Amino acid sequence: MNLDNLDWKEYGYVGQTKQRGGAISLRPQLRVTLESGGRSLATLGLMDSGGDYTLINADIAEVLGIDLSKCLEVEIGGVVGTGIKARLAKVQISLDSIEEDFDVEARFVEDMPIDVILGQHDFFTNFKVLFDREKLKFFLCRNHN
Repeated sequence: MNLDNLDWKEYGYVGQTKQRGGAISLRPQLRVTLESGGRSLATLGLMDSGGDYTLINADIAEVLGIDLSKCLEVEIGGVVGTGIKARLAKVQISLDSIEEDFDVEARFVEDMPIDVILGQHDFFTNFKVLFDREKLKFFLCRNHN
C-alpha cells in the first residue's frame, strides 16, 4: 500500500486529563461533532486502537435527543473485565477537517470519564490512522475500501 498518495490530515495530541501530581497526559484526540435527530454536539473524541466500538458518555444522549430507555441494552467488557451495561443508538459523526460524515452504532455508557472513545469497528474501519507519538502528532485519511 502506497501511503504517500493519500490525502492525510495532520492533528496534534491534546492534553486534557490531569494525572497524579498535576501532570497533563497528552492523547490522540480530535474534535468530533455527534448528530442524531437534527441535534448535535461538538466535543473531543479519543482514538482507541485497542477498543472495539465507539463509546459515548450516556449524558450526551439527552443532548442529542436520544431516549436511552428505548435503546437495546448490551453488555460490554474490556481489559478490566465484563459486566458494563451500555445502550445502543445510531449516531452520525463528522470531523472538522474531513468532509464525509459516517454513521456508527454507538454504545452509550454511564459515568465515562471522557465524552467519546472512537474504536476499531466504527472509526478505524472508516479511516487510515498513523500515530507519531514521538512528535505528538497523528494523521488521518478517509478509507474508501
